[in-house]
Amino acid sequence: MQNDATVGRVLLASLHQAIAEVLPARLEFYERWLAPSSPGEETLGVASFMAVLAFLHEEGDASEAVATSAGHHAAVRSFRQLPPMKRAYLSVLPRPLRAQKVVRLAVGILPALYPESRVDMTRRGATVFINIDGSPFCDARGPDGPPSCGFYTGAISTFLRLFNLRASVKVSRCRASGSKSCLLMVLPDQMRSAAGAERSLPGLAPLISPTSVPDPIVPSAAVEIGVADADAADDRPAAPPEMAPSVGALARDDRAAIEARWEAIAMPSPGPRSKRDATN
Repeated sequence: MQNDATVGRVLLASLHQAIAEVLPARLEFYERWLAPSSPGEETLGVASFMAVLAFLHEEGDASEAVATSAGHHAAVRSFRQLPPMKRAYLSVLPRPLRAQKVVRLAVGILPALYPESRVDMTRRGATVFINIDGSPFCDARGPDGPPSCGFYTGAISTFLRLFNLRASVKVSRCRASGSKSCLLMVLPDQMRSAAGAERSLPGLAPLISPTSVPDPIVPSAAVEIGVADADAADDRPAAPPEMAPSVGALARDDRAAIEARWEAIAMPSPGPRSKRDATN
């Protein structure tokens, strides 16, 4: 029952840290609500947690900044809780397989952060659609309300980045805007690392890879231009399941320049494909 459900320390600590960063002058007020009712406890009742979020919604634009930062910190804490051997194993997998497994792992971790939510995923080609029922950050505010999925976009993009994957995470629909659930569109690995891009396309790395990533507040990490790994699937976003696409395709304005430079580079003819490449 909802009255017996509690919010765990990962989400509480992440939200506390986010408030300290974004709203330091209000931290003392929120600490009174975030403190467990009994000494030694590390959980908080859902009702008290929702009261904190209700107050945050009154903070204006800072509310979404707090949620995005909390998602970032929750991803970092969840990453650190993974067994070291599992982190090492996932980190050395080929990028397409790593992206697939890390997204599935993230989908399994998200419901543990908030007990009243349900998260599932649908894959269409290289695009993953993550559906979230019961997001505590996305209370309905009417059809004209802005999306407020910053916690989940921040958590997913940071979690993938910790495994050296550059993701595009965009909100396709949100419960705060009147939908029954939230739907995120994820392209798990859109671009090579800066070093890999520089080796493949000398002089074009700044065009392909950003020089820095905001930290610690990570907004939905939308990458507009990217060159996929040679063995990666088609990186064009698919339409969300059972609904018309509401998110535009990624910008390709500079793709012609990239392809022209690529063709100008002398590349050895590809040899026979290995069995692993054929399966990818």
